[in-house]
Amino acid sequence: VSGTKENFGKRLRYVLDTECHYAQIIPTNKLNPIQFYPKAENKNPKAIWDPKDSKIVRNDKDVEVYMTAVMSSFTPNAIEVNKGDKVTLYITNIEQDRDESHGFAIDEYNMSVVIEPGETKTVEFTAVKQGVFPFYCTVFCSPLHEEMQGNLLVKGGNDAVAVK
Repeated sequence: VSGTKENFGKRLRYVLDTECHYAQIIPTNKLNPIQFYPKAENKNPKAIWDPKDSKIVRNDKDVEVYMTAVMSSFTPNAIEVNKGDKVTLYITNIEQDRDESHGFAIDEYNMSVVIEPGETKTVEFTAVKQGVFPFYCTVFCSPLHEEMQGNLLVKGGNDAVAVK
């Protein structure tokens, strides 16, 4: 906790007064992070490993999107649903390099996930807002990182406004 004792009320106990330059360095051999998920370890039945296999499946008001993330694109990069649809995204990061994480975010739907190499993440939401909403990668992944984007089109049904 940074600051002085005067900054804290009676309900909080003062623990430590420090600044970032007092930080300690940990030897890398003490860390054992997940570096990537080999294809064989991804047992998710919804995972796809080839962008050609990406698809959007509609079953009445349920929409399933099978998506790949790879430097520097999402496939599919255009998703069209109806207002009120329950949308489920199965996003597989098909990279097999340990430093190729990707993110996926749609700001208007308050969602953001990070997908590690070889991992499949499931994202679910109901399309309650009508319009066109960009989705994009939130983890810098390559010089073409800003090209890793697409659009979610939520059609409104009967509440469209006529233009005169």
